[in-house]
Amino acid sequence: MTPARLALVDDDQQFVEYLETLLRSRGYEVQSFTSGADLLQSLHGEAPPDVVLLDVSMPGMDGMETLKAIRVAHPHVQVIMLSSALVSVVGPDPDFLGSRVGVEGCKYRGRGADLIHQSH
Repeated sequence: MTPARLALVDDDQQFVEYLETLLRSRGYEVQSFTSGADLLQSLHGEAPPDVVLLDVSMPGMDGMETLKAIRVAHPHVQVIMLSSALVSVVGPDPDFLGSRVGVEGCKYRGRGADLIHQSH
């Protein structure tokens, strides 16, 4: 069985290294990017990943802008949006964020400070 191909997009290099190591140890193929623009550039010449793990808050092109561009170019790619600071960015209502780009699911993690949004 071919391992799932994941793209990890986050500007926090320590987090990227940690998560990349963890995911590879579980058998996933992982390609990392430090910006949404870098991910989008890579999608021009190759097949898209099976899943994109995408940070919401990044300098330059943020996760929401990146998600919108992914939806246009590759509407069937699964995207999981990650952020430890999401509650402070958009408030306690996770549907506010998702309603703008078609997020279909939201999970609280930990003590409710972390959200994961999964978009289909």
